[in-house]
Amino acid sequence: MRVRLIFLINVILFLFILIISCDKNSVDPQKDDKIISQKVLFHFSYFNLAWGPQYHGWYIDNKATIWNLNENYHWWTEEMNILNKEDKVILYDSDSLNQCYEEGRDTVIAKINLDSLNYYYQLIDKASDGEYSEPECLGADIGSDIFGCLYYDEQNKKYRKVILSLWGDCQFTNFESNAIKINNWLRKINQNYVIQQ
Repeated sequence: MRVRLIFLINVILFLFILIISCDKNSVDPQKDDKIISQKVLFHFSYFNLAWGPQYHGWYIDNKATIWNLNENYHWWTEEMNILNKEDKVILYDSDSLNQCYEEGRDTVIAKINLDSLNYYYQLIDKASDGEYSEPECLGADIGSDIFGCLYYDEQNKKYRKVILSLWGDCQFTNFESNAIKINNWLRKINQNYVIQQ
């Protein structure tokens, strides 16, 4: 009887300590890797000017939602000129970027796994420092697919759209290993969720 009483007291004490140590207010949201404050994380664009302007695209937000982008997404013209930029990076003001994506989206394509999103989000920082292959122009009238990610640049207080790859009339790739992982993941998303619609 005495052993049972001691065991029961220990179990109650353990549960009490467990409950008080799990205070939700003690969690720092900035440290929780499940919370991403940046609204727009990954992006895909296709454009072709051969027979009149054509554009379609999508982006992934911090809630693991893939949004379709329509013609109201007006920054795709800047993406067309990416070959002329040596660093393959476009800088955006935070408020302008968020507004542009919100005005340009129209429908939800799919929801993706939040753990996967968090994993690939953690790779953006290193991917943003990658080296690029030399641009090769091999075609005409094919159009261009651009896969990219966005990284908040604390120093400039701006978002950097980092191009991971461009394929089409001209092509180049970001060779950083994390950029390659993200690029392959985004291509699978494009194949599995977007093209099949």
